[in-house]
Amino acid sequence: PRLSAELEALYHRHRQIWEFRVRIPPAPKFELKQELTAATPVRVDALDALIILLPESVLQKRWPDFPYSERLKKQHAVGKELPAPRRVDLPNAHATTAVIAFFKTKATAFEIRTLARKALAKALESEPRDIGLLTPEMAPAQQQAVVEAVVASMAAAVLKLPVFQSSADDRHLPTSLTLLGLANKIDFGYT
Repeated sequence: PRLSAELEALYHRHRQIWEFRVRIPPAPKFELKQELTAATPVRVDALDALIILLPESVLQKRWPDFPYSERLKKQHAVGKELPAPRRVDLPNAHATTAVIAFFKTKATAFEIRTLARKALAKALESEPRDIGLLTPEMAPAQQQAVVEAVVASMAAAVLKLPVFQSSADDRHLPTSLTLLGLANKIDFGYT
C-alpha cells in the first residue's frame, strides 16, 4: 500500500529530524581534580600549562612561595598598572607553559571572570592537555571566587555547543584541570 502524500512528507520530515539527532557529536569532557596539598615542582612539571592568579597585594609585599616563583618574579616588571596576563615557559623537561596574572584586591565578580578568561586563553595558545591552577596567598572565600571563575571559563572554552552542519573542531582541548593548593574542597554543583 502506498502512503498518501501528506503521510509520506511527515515520514521524511521525522526521518530527517532523527538523522540530525544521531549526528550530534558527544560533548567533550574534562576532569576536575582538587588537591589540598601545596604545589610541588614535581607536580607542576607534570602539567602542560599552569595558571597562577595572584592578588595585586603581592606586588607590594613578600612574593608568595610556590614552584618557580623566583624565576617568575624576575621576569615580572613592577609598575603602577596591573600587567596583563603574561605567558612564560618554565625550564623543565615538559616545557610547562605558565601564565601569571594579577587581580585587584577589591575586584568585582565580572573583573575576576574576565581575568580568568584572558589567563585561560593565554594558556590555551599552547594547546595543553593538562592544566593546573595555582592561587597562593588568598583567603579561602577569595580563593573560591577565583577558582570558580577559572572553572566556569574552562567549561565555556571546552564545552562548546554543537552547531548544525558545522565542520569538525580540530582544536586540541584540555582534558583536565587540576586545582593546586586549595584551602578547602569546593562544591561546583552550581557553577
